[in-house]
Amino acid sequence: MEKSKKVSLEEIRDMFTHKGIKVTPQRIAVYQALSGLSHPSVEEVTEEVHKTSPTITVATIYNILENFCDKEIIVKMKTTSGRMKYENHNQLHHHIYDEEKDMLEDYYDEELNQLLKEYFEKKQLPDWEILNCQLHLQGKYKTKE
Repeated sequence: MEKSKKVSLEEIRDMFTHKGIKVTPQRIAVYQALSGLSHPSVEEVTEEVHKTSPTITVATIYNILENFCDKEIIVKMKTTSGRMKYENHNQLHHHIYDEEKDMLEDYYDEELNQLLKEYFEKKQLPDWEILNCQLHLQGKYKTKE
């Protein structure tokens, strides 16, 4: 599993406070585990949490992840295989998913973002204000030999 940027304890506390979340050791442990992984499943988050905090129950981890989603700290995505994956909110990006390998990668493309923005501004869907548009592409990862 690919690692992503680690977040400092101070940054986590500030974010929780800003989002109105009580700072607890369990929430910090879950967030630190999550921020160290790329698109993890709840099982992968649990495995990472249990490396440093083995007494946190799986139910507590699920509840914390749901709370983080409710507070828009993280995003929950369902893959076509039905597995839930999580990621931290960050800059606008899209996803490419390989169902065979159950692999999800971020795809950053500012030109694509601009095209989508302009398209929906031009379309003006009745009764809708489009706030965000993210593509979920499916493909087959071609390994480099």
